[in-house]
Amino acid sequence: METLLQPETKYPRLYSEWQVGFSVVLAGPLAGGWLLRRNFQELGETTRARNALIASLAITVALALLPLPTDVSPNIVSIPIALGFLFAYKKLMGSRYEDELERGGVKQGFWKTFGVAVFSIPFTVAIVIFVMLLIPVPPINNVRYENNFIYYEQNAKREDAEALANMLRRLDVLSAQSEWAITLSFPRFAPDRVIIEFPVAEAPEKNSEMDQAFKFLQGNLASTLYSDKSEVWISLTDPFGFHLVRIPNDDSA
Repeated sequence: METLLQPETKYPRLYSEWQVGFSVVLAGPLAGGWLLRRNFQELGETTRARNALIASLAITVALALLPLPTDVSPNIVSIPIALGFLFAYKKLMGSRYEDELERGGVKQGFWKTFGVAVFSIPFTVAIVIFVMLLIPVPPINNVRYENNFIYYEQNAKREDAEALANMLRRLDVLSAQSEWAITLSFPRFAPDRVIIEFPVAEAPEKNSEMDQAFKFLQGNLASTLYSDKSEVWISLTDPFGFHLVRIPNDDSA
């Protein structure tokens, strides 16, 4: 008499809600969406697995379009997003995580969670850069002179941007031939500081003439328009908005 072999029971390997929340804080919503996707795949729910990944991609794109003040850390923004993922986990998974563990399911290890989070970071960066290139979203508040724009944010007001535009015109920085997109801000966390951002093609240390020009401009602005401020920074960024260097007051460097 032949002995029938019983099929080997496959127990799901699942991520807990805290592992999902940790991955979101560490690497963003794409990481949390990937872990939720894996949970639903292990439970045989392919539709929910797909929807979890699509939702995390949509959140990542939405965050790329969200103008974030320069004095707000991305880590602060990740906390409410992680709380949202914890709520979604409870809503979608219910008690299935605990139930599956009682039936023999396996909890995924910390290093697996950490590895997924780290692995997702390059994809998140790629999505953000793609969205920035495809759909440029400038700040709403701006003053225009010919083909030049001065955007103002945080505590800066329109009259501050207009005063800066007039000063830059007198210094021949703004002209009918130039095409600048300058950002002016008075940081909330440092009310005695002025930050003026200029997009440049390369770091100034590679171009001594440009370096001297910006230092001259900083000195003029610090001694005239912003003589009541203790710190006047000219922040140079590349065309993607990534910080290159800042030129502070000589006495605050």
